[in-house]
Formats: sequence, structure tokens, C-alpha cells
Amino acid sequence: MRTLIVDKEEPFRTALKAALQGLGDCHEALDRESALNLFRESLAAGHPFDLVTLDIGMPDLGRDSIIKEIREIEDQLQVSQSRRACILVITELDERQIKTDCIMHGCDDFITKSIETNLIMDKLAQFGLVAGTPASRPESAAVVTTAQVLDAITRRVKRGDLQLPPAPKIAMKVRQLFTCSAEIAEVIDLLKQDPSISTKLIGVSNSVLYGGVTKNTAVGQAVRRLGVDRTVEVVMSICCRGYFVTNHPAYKKLVEDLWWHSLACAHATEIVAGRLGWKGEEDLFSLGLLHDIGKLILIQTAADLQQPDKKEMDINLDELRAMLAANHRRYGAKVLKIWGYSKEFVSLIDHRRSKDEPSLSGPGQILHQSDLLAKVAGFELGAGKAAEIPDALEQLGYDAQLQEELKARIAERMEQLRYTFG
Repeated sequence: MRTLIVDKEEPFRTALKAALQGLGDCHEALDRESALNLFRESLAAGHPFDLVTLDIGMPDLGRDSIIKEIREIEDQLQVSQSRRACILVITELDERQIKTDCIMHGCDDFITKSIETNLIMDKLAQFGLVAGTPASRPESAAVVTTAQVLDAITRRVKRGDLQLPPAPKIAMKVRQLFTCSAEIAEVIDLLKQDPSISTKLIGVSNSVLYGGVTKNTAVGQAVRRLGVDRTVEVVMSICCRGYFVTNHPAYKKLVEDLWWHSLACAHATEIVAGRLGWKGEEDLFSLGLLHDIGKLILIQTAADLQQPDKKEMDINLDELRAMLAANHRRYGAKVLKIWGYSKEFVSLIDHRRSKDEPSLSGPGQILHQSDLLAKVAGFELGAGKAAEIPDALEQLGYDAQLQEELKARIAERMEQLRYTFG
């Protein structure tokens, strides 16, 4: 095992080398530049480091940025996932944000400066760097970390075996037919090819939200009652509802919350587009429905890593939310590209929530505001920063009275849809 110890304090370097004695070569770096040079040179020479320890308290390390740079070097040199260095961050700090930032940029775990050989060996065994099973906790108590989730999904993407739900092809074809001014009869014929969707479409057309005087019993009746735009929206919702599932009961509520947020956001796009007077041709409903698909893939990956018999989520929920926020756009974009959505559509899922927000395109603005409205109406993935949302909406021109009106409108629409998509 080859180790790179990055620390300016000689006593600690000596103690760590003593703990690792007999496991292989140990190299030292006292600052950022020399650490990166040593790491790059080791890869170029074909002798990569298996372990890198970083004292994140060193001023010139820039907290987590050196972790990101190490991972970027590995990306540039196309280092396979199985050969990437294990990065352990040395810290005496218990600040969650610092640890979360480190995880987001690619560190694998943390150790404290009070060097305990047994604990270090436990960590090394956990990452397969030494033989044996971690002694500090039994196999059955293994905790899922955000680093493991990101590593697992990255490996799946690189191997090409990322488990994705099937593309909502029939919904996309329905929209294409309507865009091409196809006859309603042609749309009906297409929908009849999928009896499951046809049956659900008829059911939705008879629901409280869309129901008429008489009961529909055929696809043609349902399409004519709903109209072009609503038919597309309902078919898209039916297709996507089946994606928001998990085999692990501990993650069920999280996935359900994500589904209702996505559906509320999709329906809110109509409200926002009308308010802004937007007349573009973009599929705003699908954009709202799919904008968080990356979060779904990440949550499902976390659920896959957890042992089936665990009744509670075995991952820190705050850290999971931070990981979802930081990474869902990247993986959401991969899913949408694989499904065949255009580059322009894919780019719209990056609806930033910052002072730069006014620079977003029209559809980007609509998605951003719809996302906020869905949250203020109570359809949100966890607590998040709920207290900040009303202020953010007010800055966008939604005063308190308007927010209350739209909250009630969205909540009523979701209650009506709950019997169909619950």
C-alpha cells in the first residue's frame, strides 16, 4: 500500500507513519502544491497512491478544494474507480458543513488527530486497503454514507449499467403527434397500444378534477374531454408515477415526498407561465415533472446500499439532502440525455436559486418559480430552507396575499389528484 500523508505537523506525520508501519511506502507533503505534484507524478509513473490523508485544517489546503483537485487529476488521467485513492480527511472539527463539503468533493471518510492504530486499521479494512473486516462495528451495523452513494452511482454510470426506469416514450410520442397537428384519431390509436395507460387515462378523465356529466368508458371520450394539453400532461404523469418507487420501506416517504413535489411543480408551471405571459413551445409540464429525476436516482441508489432488514434510514438525512442538492442536476441530465431529450431541455433543469436567478431563460424562470411555489404550498422534499422560500417569492413579485392564493390553488389541485396518483 502506498500512502501520501499531507500534514505540516511533524509529530502527527510521525505518529501516522508509525500506525501504518509495515503496510507499505509512506510519502509526505507539507503543503498543497507539493501534495498535488506528488500525487500527479505517482499516477504518471504508474505507481498511484492507495491512500491519501489530508489535514483539512491546514490553511493552504482551502478546506475541501484540494480533494476536488485530486479527483480532477484522477478524472484527467482516466483512473478507474477501482484504482482511485482512498482519501481520509484528518479533522478535529465537528462542523457538519465542513464534513459535508468534503464528502461532496470526494473524500471517503474522516479520522481524528488522536491517532488510534486500531481505529485506523478499521478504516483501512473498511475500504479494502488491508485484509480483514472492520473491528469497530459488526457487518450488520454498516452505515450508508453519501460518499458511498456517489461512488456507487458513479461506478454504475461508467460501467453503463445505471438502472433507469424506461423512458416515457408513449407520452413523448403523444406530444409529438399533437405538435405535428395529427388527428385525434391517430392519438387515440397510439394510446390504445398501451391498455394500462388507456385505462388510467379514462379513470383520470372521470375524476373530480376533470369529470363531466357522463362517465367516459373509452379512450376517445377521455381524450376529447381532457383536450390536447391535458391529455399530454395526464399521460406524462401516468408514465412517471411508476418511477417514484423504492424497494426499501425506510426510503418510501422520501420518494413519495419527491413525487408530490415534482407533480406540484409541474402543475405550478401553468400558473407561472400564465402570470409571466409566456407563449413559448417548451414542454413546461414535463420539465416540472422531471426536473428532480436525478434526486430520485440518488435516493434509490442509497436505498439499494442499505441492508434490507433495516427499518430506519441508515444515512444522515441532512447530509443526504445536501448530497441531493449538490449532485442531482448532474445525474438528472444523464438520465434525460439517455431518454433522448434535447440538449436545450436538459439544460433547463439547472434552475439556480441565487442572485443570478434573473439571468435564467424564460423556461428556467418558470421552473424556478414553480419549484418555489410547490414548496411554499407544502410539497417539499424534507424541511430544507422552508423559512426562506416566502421571502424569495416576494422578491420575485409574489406578495403575501398572492402566495396564500396560489398555495390554496396548488393544494386543492394536488388533493384532487391524490385519488388518481396516490
